[in-house]
Amino acid sequence: MIVSERPPGFPRNTISPATFLDWRDQNKVFEQMSATAGVNMNLTGGDRPEQIQGTNVTANYFDLLGVNAAVGRTFAKGDDEPGKPLIAV
Repeated sequence: MIVSERPPGFPRNTISPATFLDWRDQNKVFEQMSATAGVNMNLTGGDRPEQIQGTNVTANYFDLLGVNAAVGRTFAKGDDEPGKPLIAV
């Protein structure tokens, strides 16, 4: 299920991180909530950088979906806390 906000007279809106944290912390309906946001990013390490589409997600994203990584690991609790290094999966 996607939960979003739509202010009167405006299209669906991307919510702020603070709003998501409020919704998550006050939630009494869902077992878990995860935030996602599509982003463009640069992939480097080859001959030339390449712009790719990706998605930023909260650390519980894979746990919420009930899936594991085929190789490597998914996120650990707290990987999405402010000041932590960015992690790619």
